[in-house]
Amino acid sequence: MQFVNDTPLQFRDGLAWEAAAVAQHTADGLLDSPLHPLNFAIETLETIDEVRRQVGTLDSPGSDAAR
Repeated sequence: MQFVNDTPLQFRDGLAWEAAAVAQHTADGLLDSPLHPLNFAIETLETIDEVRRQVGTLDSPGSDAAR
């Protein structure tokens, strides 16, 4: 499987979609994205941290290396 970018956007230019979505959500008075709510982002990061902890690439919270 290979990702094919069929848009004219390159590298960081893709952030234009996110910026436009944030602008629209703000204009609509929303405090959270209905497509990717903050809760989902936090759960995803917690899962990534747990995987990193299990494979030994994340020190325990509060240790000097985790700061």
